[in-house]
Amino acid sequence: MLKLQTEMNKFSFKLILLIWFGIFFTFTVQDETNRTSIYDSTSNLRNNIEQFGHAVSSEYWKTLDKNDNILAPWLAYSSILSQINNAIVDMASESLMQSDLITEQKISIECEQSMTDFLMALVKQESWAYRILDASGFVSSGILAGTYTNFGDFDECLHAGESSLPNENIHGQYCLLKYHAVVPTNRTHLITQDLIFNTTGTALESTFFTDFLRYAHYFKVRQGRTALCLPSGCSKNDLQTIVDYLLKIDKFVVNVDSCQTLSDIEHFTPLQISILVIFTLITVSIITATAIELLPIWHENDQNQWHFLLRRISIKQNIIALLEPPSTENFASINGLRVLTMIWLVYGHAYLLSVKEAFRSSTRFIESLFDMKMYFLFNAWPAVDIFFIMSALLHSYNSFRLLQSKQRINIVQIISNRIIRLWPLLWLIVALVFLIPNLGQGPLWSEIMDQQVNGCYQSWWMIISFTANLRSDTKNLCQVHTWYLSAEFQLFLLSFLFIFLIYRFQKRAIIGMSVCNLLFCTLITIHFYMKQFHPTILFNQIDEMQMYREMFEIYMPTYLHLTPYLVGIVTGYLLVTYKNQQPNPRMPNFFPYLWIPALLFMILIVISGYLFTTYPQTPMIIQSLYAGFHRLAWSLSIAYIIFFCEITHACHLVKDFLSSQIFTPISKLCYSIYLIHFIITWVRYAYARQPLVFDHYTMFNEFIINWVYSFCFALIIYLFVECPFANIYSTYIGKRHWSFGEIRLKASRSNQLTINTSKAVINNDNNNKPMTVIEMK
Repeated sequence: MLKLQTEMNKFSFKLILLIWFGIFFTFTVQDETNRTSIYDSTSNLRNNIEQFGHAVSSEYWKTLDKNDNILAPWLAYSSILSQINNAIVDMASESLMQSDLITEQKISIECEQSMTDFLMALVKQESWAYRILDASGFVSSGILAGTYTNFGDFDECLHAGESSLPNENIHGQYCLLKYHAVVPTNRTHLITQDLIFNTTGTALESTFFTDFLRYAHYFKVRQGRTALCLPSGCSKNDLQTIVDYLLKIDKFVVNVDSCQTLSDIEHFTPLQISILVIFTLITVSIITATAIELLPIWHENDQNQWHFLLRRISIKQNIIALLEPPSTENFASINGLRVLTMIWLVYGHAYLLSVKEAFRSSTRFIESLFDMKMYFLFNAWPAVDIFFIMSALLHSYNSFRLLQSKQRINIVQIISNRIIRLWPLLWLIVALVFLIPNLGQGPLWSEIMDQQVNGCYQSWWMIISFTANLRSDTKNLCQVHTWYLSAEFQLFLLSFLFIFLIYRFQKRAIIGMSVCNLLFCTLITIHFYMKQFHPTILFNQIDEMQMYREMFEIYMPTYLHLTPYLVGIVTGYLLVTYKNQQPNPRMPNFFPYLWIPALLFMILIVISGYLFTTYPQTPMIIQSLYAGFHRLAWSLSIAYIIFFCEITHACHLVKDFLSSQIFTPISKLCYSIYLIHFIITWVRYAYARQPLVFDHYTMFNEFIINWVYSFCFALIIYLFVECPFANIYSTYIGKRHWSFGEIRLKASRSNQLTINTSKAVINNDNNNKPMTVIEMK
């Protein structure tokens, strides 16, 4: 027991030395008049430390001799700390009073008074002052492994003032500081392989400086983060002034990014209050309708109009609809493909959306860029084209079936149905962006949320108007993932032209569109070659904002996804045609063997991201050919898988797996999952109290958590927003006959899609009076 107490005494003594040696060193390094050599200064420092240690030891044993109870060691520590505090505070006060901060009033009077109270509290050893000191981040360990962030203790800082006296207005304030080194280079586009500080052949080659400087160019645009806790009397500008005064280090910049207190989340704006009221009304309405629908008395009159409405928005009925198996008319294999693609995207976005420099051991991420197998996640960019294909296929299939059975189609109604299908969740996502910032706090909360809110204040209307992919200002990004819905809707509007061409000219139209598709891919190749664009988004770029800028140039434009959309339209037409030949559709003999090139193309397209990252000097013509034609090869491979599973009966394993009923309800939630998982990921990173250790096991756990959260919230959104709004619209508006904008087609003698001539009449009144006649020859 005595040995244990002796060890605890030694540990506590070392702890006191470590805390105050840092403060002592901070003030002594500011003395520029000291021109003695480093060796002499170190020797003097050693002598001073030895004298300091003897004095502390003497005071410790003197106090211990006077007391023989169990608290004697802690009374000794308190006495020692009190003397050290008096010396440090006197020195700090003298330095501050003579500095420009006080003499020229560069900091506010409130901050000056707050810091004075803080120093006095340290002398008195008050708990709140030491909580503020203890909650600060300072420098993190593991710098050589890429750990540049130390968040300190966020919650301890914010609650530091709660132990003060009731009449004292003392609150802790958590401030996040960003720091980076000024890298001596004029290059604007740096990649991982660049080496600014080459230590080969120098005295530094075999030292730790080689490891330290290997990724130093990341600090040109990336920043480390640390935390400083201080009394709330000092503003963000006051702290920046103090930091600039104390840290005068050449080629090293420290900026105060944000400051947070507990009171920051107590006030809601009128906009946020309005959003909360709307959410409350919707929730109460759905729950009330469900409760009433469960009452036995309502089942006695199922034909009642109000009862019918309640059933359309009831949670019970919508859960039943969610779990219903797909009908024979639906493509069951698409459900599995949609879910697997969504899992792929959520997993890949766990890497994409993370703040890399806020991880511990972040150099592991850099090293993983040269691991080929990781590109099944890093190069998940083609996954979105699967959604383009499936969306075009289903739209094309339904349109051709409608033309085949009724010889008419109402474009206005179809477009309206699509808008109403998408709008409720888009409005919801925008509303959540404005509401969430006041619902939580965290070290990175202000950094992440402010960027989202400011961007949405500027460009929320682009999401609602389906023009989000036309943005060019990367500083005002609002829910950047909504670009897909905008691009898909624009292609959806264009699709009617291709559908009518195929309906009229059939094989000739398909051949012509195929030739145009090849020419279009060639034009994209030439465009990328002339602009010297990357073939795809590469993770080896140092500047993540440069990645976002490239997204708007080489990933999000609508024309880049026209190829997979056209492939989806043609696949939908072929499915209608071949399904009419059931149960024995005629297929070429080589058709089953196309699985091999399809899978090889898909693997090669994904792995190519590794090749372009590892070998950035790959000839530009090869990179441009990949940019121009990889979507065509990818789309044909995906379309083949869908077509083969739906038409033939020789694909039992793949079809049975993709058609599994477990995918059916999840598939119906994919739209909600896609929209909500970005917000889930941002909120979790913003709320994190401590940096995560970067490794692939950690990122897998992050993916699982993000997927589970996204699934749960998507289920709530589906039951309370998506399904009720869709049911009400389809019941009272969507399924009714619209005469306005209707195109009628006179059927040919054949009931198959082999119509050679037809006439289309566009009606705009209830009497079906022809306004315009379009003759298709």
